[in-house]
Amino acid sequence: MLTEKSIKIFENASTKDYVSDPIQVSEKSHDFDALRVSTSNSSVSSLEDTDSAAIMEKMKEEQRLCVSQISHEIRNPVTLINSSLQLIERQHPEVKTFAFWHETMEDLSFLRTLLDELSSLNNGDLLHPEPQKLQDWLPDFLTCIQNSFSSAHLHLELQEHLPTVTWDYTKIRQVFSNLIRNSLEASPNDCEVLFKISFDDPFVEIKISDHGCGIPSSVLPTLFEPFHTTKSNGTGLGLAICKRIVDSHHGTIVVSSTTKKGTTFTIRIPQNPFCSRV
Repeated sequence: MLTEKSIKIFENASTKDYVSDPIQVSEKSHDFDALRVSTSNSSVSSLEDTDSAAIMEKMKEEQRLCVSQISHEIRNPVTLINSSLQLIERQHPEVKTFAFWHETMEDLSFLRTLLDELSSLNNGDLLHPEPQKLQDWLPDFLTCIQNSFSSAHLHLELQEHLPTVTWDYTKIRQVFSNLIRNSLEASPNDCEVLFKISFDDPFVEIKISDHGCGIPSSVLPTLFEPFHTTKSNGTGLGLAICKRIVDSHHGTIVVSSTTKKGTTFTIRIPQNPFCSRV
């Protein structure tokens, strides 16, 4: 039973002392729960990102294997057909005068090129990088390309003291060759194609410029997409291969073009893309 004295003590006590403390504890408890939920969500998100990356990588490998198998299965009979037709042509030269013989051989050659480029696109990000001095191979490489074109001229501008780069030498040659040939083919007779290379640490920049017919602005947004081509006899894989190779070197490739004035491709690749991301 409460006495009169104890009732007065209770009445005189501050309500704040008895009410506010539990509320503060409750708020702290809610904050802790929120932090725990946030941490849990972050962990789940991290795991999901890791799982997604693993799934994507597995899908890429399965796709690569699938394309390789299909390409291989098609290439075998195509090679046999091509060999048989060449043998027939050697033993019976008169077949060259037959209707559609020339077109058949051209179509077969196109099919073989398409299979080669499809393989290149499929394996564009499989690299074997090694250190190379640009000055050691670029001049001779560009001379070989120039010798196959008599109408247009290739002008080389190399910055002094270019660095040693760690790239996939074979794949980068493929990029340069594709872009230079496109520029030379697009250039009028006696025009000059510029191949300029410079170093702006940590990037090597390559510019390939021509004064050809240019590329329509409506085409530029899809220029690097597979099977997109403006050539009558093109496969539409050349520029897609170039982009995949440059991307796999953690670089960039962009194009600027003006109709009837010319086109410039600009490539920027880190000196050593595989040491650390730049």
